[in-house]
Amino acid sequence: HIVLPDGDPVIATVTDVDKLRQTQAFYKNAQNGDKVFIWQDKALIYRVSTDRIIDFGIIINNTNPTTTPSATKARITILNGTTNTGLISTAQSLLTTKTSVVSQITYADTGTAKINTYKDTLVIDLSGKNDSLAQDIATTLNGKKVTDLPSGEKKPDNADILIILGTSTK
Repeated sequence: HIVLPDGDPVIATVTDVDKLRQTQAFYKNAQNGDKVFIWQDKALIYRVSTDRIIDFGIIINNTNPTTTPSATKARITILNGTTNTGLISTAQSLLTTKTSVVSQITYADTGTAKINTYKDTLVIDLSGKNDSLAQDIATTLNGKKVTDLPSGEKKPDNADILIILGTSTK
């Protein structure tokens, strides 16, 4: 019934609709629990409970309009470094509020960190090519950009950026 944009979207669950409404009017009809599908410049809000598309349209990129997005998206892996369930979904929702981040990433993998007692959320630029994006992700997730992989953790094979979520993620 609808022709969707090319490419794989980033998919997240709305967990803080009030915060999203503050960022863009597009989310005015969204509710917590809705799914958001985000492509480079378009997004779709889907309500699972009613099996309905709530909105579909152009999203506004909050970055400097003269900035040209990279042709290659950074592959990110998100690991939950706590015992809090649902933290990865929360992080993905937070990342969707920042269109400058969403337009530059693709999800490589998610999982559980080897250590589950991280207080701080850590963002590591594994490729060394995404310093400002890693910093932007760290700021969005209330975390820290660090240069070294924490002791005991394994470097993912398929990621440019590794995010280890700590209890500071909000």
